[in-house]
Amino acid sequence: YGPGASKPAFLGSSPSRISTQDEPSRQSYPAEEDVASRAAVCVQPACRQHPAQRALSGRLGMLNPPELSGVRHEYFDVAGLRTHVAVAGPEDAPAVMLVHGWPQNWWAWREVIPGLAQSFRVIAPDLRGHGWTQAPEAGYEKEQLASDLLALLDALDVAQVTWVGHDWGGGTGFLAALEAPRRLSRVLALCIP
Repeated sequence: YGPGASKPAFLGSSPSRISTQDEPSRQSYPAEEDVASRAAVCVQPACRQHPAQRALSGRLGMLNPPELSGVRHEYFDVAGLRTHVAVAGPEDAPAVMLVHGWPQNWWAWREVIPGLAQSFRVIAPDLRGHGWTQAPEAGYEKEQLASDLLALLDALDVAQVTWVGHDWGGGTGFLAALEAPRRLSRVLALCIP
């Protein structure tokens, strides 16, 4: 931590669900799938975005997350951050959290979600500033990202999870395991630079 910086709080205010998308969007995923799956697209009008992100999100018209069979989209207020999470599988099954890297979103896991959802409760969040999660001006340190996701587990009422992370998702998994070792039964970190 730098001078004057403090360690992010493990948990902020109590998280709460703010909306659920019961009916998936009828919008089909655009042809520019590869570009969109790696773009940090903020759909909040008040969010700050890089001009390239604004141009991309406007061009693709991605106001709703893309459809994937068996996946539902929920939004939670986690310590003041509007957080998007794609969930699939039985709610009473063991939980697996799939955490994307930079600059991706939950869609990066689209090929593995259906198979895992047969036996697991799959949780695929968008990190702050990515996908359909709010993009505040600050808070992009890996420790804060880990705290955000631990708070999301509380909002989902998940006591323990297997954490599978790619790139930033893998690094935040290690930090979450250090912060709350009993919350993570396993950590699988993929492609960490």
